[in-house]
Order: sequence, then C-alpha cells, then structure tokens
Amino acid sequence: MLALGDLVHSLGIDPLVDGLYVLTKKEHELKPQTPTIIVLPQSNINLILRSIKQHYPPGCEVLGVDDAGSMSKWMLSELDEAPLGKFRYIFLQAVSWENDLRNFDALRRIVKHLRAPDGCPWDREQTHESLGQYLLEETYEALEELDKGNIDEFSNELGDVLLQIVLHSEIASEVDRFNISDVILAINEKLVRRHPHVFGDMQVDTKEEVLANWEIQKTQERGGASLMEGVPPSLPALAYGQRVQERASGIGFDWEHIEDVETKIREEIEEFIKASSMKERELEFGDVLFTLVNLGRHLNFDVERSLRQANTKFVQRFQMMEKIAEEANLSFANLSLDEKEQIWIKVKDLEEG
Repeated sequence: MLALGDLVHSLGIDPLVDGLYVLTKKEHELKPQTPTIIVLPQSNINLILRSIKQHYPPGCEVLGVDDAGSMSKWMLSELDEAPLGKFRYIFLQAVSWENDLRNFDALRRIVKHLRAPDGCPWDREQTHESLGQYLLEETYEALEELDKGNIDEFSNELGDVLLQIVLHSEIASEVDRFNISDVILAINEKLVRRHPHVFGDMQVDTKEEVLANWEIQKTQERGGASLMEGVPPSLPALAYGQRVQERASGIGFDWEHIEDVETKIREEIEEFIKASSMKERELEFGDVLFTLVNLGRHLNFDVERSLRQANTKFVQRFQMMEKIAEEANLSFANLSLDEKEQIWIKVKDLEEG
C-alpha cells in the first residue's frame, strides 16, 4: 500500500514551500488554491466527484494514484468516466485565481487591482459615501429579479451586491479600519452567538422560541439600549414599520389574534374619515398604513414585497392600456375617464382569460 508520505515525495511537493491540503473525510471542504490530496473513501465517491466539480474549473487536471503508485491523469470534464474505484488517492494541483474566476479570492484580488494606482481611475476615486447609493440600488435590483422569479438574473444581481461589500471592505482596509476577513469574522461570530440551540446547549422546539431567543440575544448585545435601536431609519417606511413591530412582538407587545388587528384597522379608518383637518388626516392616514403593516406581519407577508407586487401589476396593466390604445390609433392621454376605464376592464379580462 502506497503511504501518503511516499506519494508526496513522488509528486515532488514540498509542503513547506508549496503548501499541501490532505482531505480524508468527505465533509471537509476543498481548497483549490492549495495542492490537494484526497484519500478516496470506499463508498460515496460520487460525493467527492460532485465537490470537485463545484470547486475546480472544468479545464483542470485530475491525477489518480493506486496502491502500487501507478498514476492516471484525466481532465475534470472526463472524471465521470474515470474508474476511480481502483484508485486510493486523487491529486489536484493548486489553481491560481486568474484561472478560476468562480473563487471568492479572485473577486477580492480583482477589486484590489481596480483600486491600485495602475487600476481603474473611477474605482480609485470611490469612497464609502460615493458608493452608498449603489449598495441600496443593487439590493433593490436583486429584489426586483427575485419578485419576477428570474433566478438566473437574481444570481447576477447578488453578485453586484457582493461587489459592493468587497469594495467597501477594500476601501476600509486601505486606511487600516477593517477588511473583508473582519466582515466575515463578525457575521460568523454573530451567527454562532445567536444560535445557541445549534452551536451550544440550549434546547428549543419551535420557530417562535428561536425568534424570541434571537431578540433576547440582541437585547444583551445592545447592553441596555432601546429595543428599537439598530433598526435603520433609512429603511423604506413600510419595512421600517414591520421591523419595529417585529421587535415589539418579540417581547410580547403584540395583538394576540388577527381579528384584533382587523378591528383596529376599521377603527383607524373611521378616525381618518372623521379627521377635521388635512394635517390630522395625514397623521391618521399614517396610522392606517401602520396598522395594515401589522395585519401583513400577522399573515407572515413581507409588506414591502406585497406593495412592490401591487406596483408592478399596476404598471404592467397601465402599459397594456397604452398599447391597446396605440394599436387602435387612439391617443390614450386624450381618452375620457370612462374610455380609459373600459380599456382597464379589457386588460383585466385578458389577464383572467
């Protein structure tokens, strides 16, 4: 049987110079930037194959080594046909980031180069403040594709969001404030800390218990500050309303039954109708909206998404109305309200039929 040390010697690898990663269990994650030896298991080889395909580019070479030290080489694209069952080891050369643009390190290096003196003039000039709008815009573009059900485009838009995170991290690292590793460390620590039922000894049985413990953890982290601190005021108003209601609900300040919320909506509408001035009506109108958010929250709706869907539906119907008028050689803007209403009904009938 070929010993691991003999294999390393025959491959001409110096672990102190080249680095070396040895994977002996199928649950270990591959590291394409480091020369890797995989000790093949006696079963579940397909899991190893799937992992290699996920982490390595199609053009990389795969070396199989049997117990006698005999070697066979394939391209990754040929691996499905390779008789891996008769081999003890698989060896994979390190893949440079330039040859594997799927790798996160490639994104980090590209952004670093863009910010370098010989990089891009526009990227070099950017600051946290100048990029702030793009972080919000890219997030909304991702949500738009999600709402449309365009998963491929959603994936692309998530990449644009990720770019903003890496850009901000690179800008901060240039003045020794933080870097992308600090960002990842912070969220990893937070996830472990806020999931003691997964990474600790706490026992929970329901989603509600998980959410209640999540709020307790956040309260402890705030060190006595208000429960409402940490909800960004810059959030869209509907989303902000839903988040502050969720926080209040997390400590038991909430309607017990959805019927109570429905009753409250009727009360708020009545108060809006009875308001004696426009200023008072505006305030009462806000109360109506806030209570409608409460109803959506009790129904487990994302109220921002609900309104986005309604907006999209209206815009699509309106554009169809314009098209119908144009095809009839009519000026849509000059049609009477009754004529526009008839086209609106026609559009709804087309949707339903």
